[in-house]
Amino acid sequence: MTTIYTAAQAQPVFHVDWRPASSMELLTKIYRAYGVARQRRHLKAMSDHQLADIAVSRADADAEAARGFWDIPSRQFPNG
Repeated sequence: MTTIYTAAQAQPVFHVDWRPASSMELLTKIYRAYGVARQRRHLKAMSDHQLADIAVSRADADAEAARGFWDIPSRQFPNG
């Protein structure tokens, strides 16, 4: 299980249980992690004008792109 903490609060922000119930579930989690990583690469490659269109600053885009592939929002894994 991976738990992510904020530095200020030392409270879990979200966690992803990487222990699969089946091999298909593991493949699904890997596929979703790959998709999130791909989206972050695309966000990093956007121009400042494109980022302004979606109301994202360059600093926010760079910070999101710097996150690891394992650092996935819990909404990407609705069942755990």
